[in-house]
Amino acid sequence: MGLARTEWAAVDLDAGGAWGEFERALDDKCRLVVPAELREPLGPDVVLTRGPDAAILLFSTADWRRLERQLLAAPPGAEASLLQRMLFGRTLARLDRQHRVTLPPPLRHWAGLEPGAVAVVIGLGRKVEIWERGAWRRYAAGFTRERVAAAMQAAGLGEVWGL
Repeated sequence: MGLARTEWAAVDLDAGGAWGEFERALDDKCRLVVPAELREPLGPDVVLTRGPDAAILLFSTADWRRLERQLLAAPPGAEASLLQRMLFGRTLARLDRQHRVTLPPPLRHWAGLEPGAVAVVIGLGRKVEIWERGAWRRYAAGFTRERVAAAMQAAGLGEVWGL
């Protein structure tokens, strides 16, 4: 069931969560400055892990613990094993005084990020995705009107966008 227009208008966009899209260059030690808008929802301690489509996922420790509990409680099977193997190669990190997080080599290689590369940092509420800029642009090129309209309808959001 989709949100009615009046319900959508009542959503508090300042209620929390990490939101926004930013570009940041990695320094020579592959450190990424976390955008100011994402720092409060993430907190100083974060978890980095592999994400789908060669992105790095960044979670607050509280959100990571929730995800970890759910994955550990998942019924045994190929799907749970796949997710556990992909996500549990995680790294715990703390933002330094300049609000940087170091991207460890396995995750950098996963995402195709090298020193000096430009990363696209996308806040998606309870998680942040970190992409190599070229990979993000290729992925985002698929945001066609038809695909977005179909996704909005499938998510029950067609009414909100007048579809």
